[in-house]
Amino acid sequence: MTKPARRQHFVARFYLRNFAEPIYSDNLLVYDRKKGCWEKRTPRGVGWLPHVYTMIGMDGSPTDEFDRFLKQEVEDPAAQALKKMARAQQIDEQERSAIAGSDEPNNARLRSEVG
Repeated sequence: MTKPARRQHFVARFYLRNFAEPIYSDNLLVYDRKKGCWEKRTPRGVGWLPHVYTMIGMDGSPTDEFDRFLKQEVEDPAAQALKKMARAQQIDEQERSAIAGSDEPNNARLRSEVG
């Protein structure tokens, strides 16, 4: 079995790309409070914690199955629909459902970080 991903995002990368310049790129400006300055970063390097979704499987080994599920079943479908909306394109019922389903995991992530 492969090792689980170490960087597991509590803010989805597709969501972070909405704040990039140009939009949907990997060019973010992030304020570093410790250094007191703005730094260029990518969505890959922002909004993650090590092993935040790593679980222990039935065989006793660590797995990132839940993190992969969120990305494939929740975040990726919502990302495409949100891009269409940002471009003022029509979305269908399935895309609306993808967007609605994408809110709860992000809210749960924030609650686990804050709480």
